Amino acid sequence: MSSSFQPIDQVPYAIEFPDVQDWDDPPTCILWPEFRSTLQYVRSQGSLPPLHNSHDHLNKQIEVDVDSAVEARWREAFEKLTADKAGEGVELVWFIVDGFVLYWDEVRDSVRCLEGRLTALVGGCRRP
Repeated sequence: MSSSFQPIDQVPYAIEFPDVQDWDDPPTCILWPEFRSTLQYVRSQGSLPPLHNSHDHLNKQIEVDVDSAVEARWREAFEKLTADKAGEGVELVWFIVDGFVLYWDEVRDSVRCLEGRLTALVGGCRRP
């Protein structure tokens, strides 16, 4: 299976909490070359690589209430952008890549791979 994450048995333990694995340590939580390769594959193919897997199931999943007007406004903006691009002969494929370690200084190349990324959540919120 392909993954951009360290194998569970290779994630180091936190210094301050020796019984807790440190999944948030930028140099060790992600296999950066594999991550960049996955992003490049997604950009060129419009899909995840074969055999890609995720550790997302290890995260606590918490439902977040979103105001219906806010949801409708964003849905409309994304649908309009998708339709506009389709009119230009471009098929948009949406992938959400999130995580604060993406902004770690040594991985700026990874962030550059996120063409068309939403930057509205960084440094304030711009509405569609």
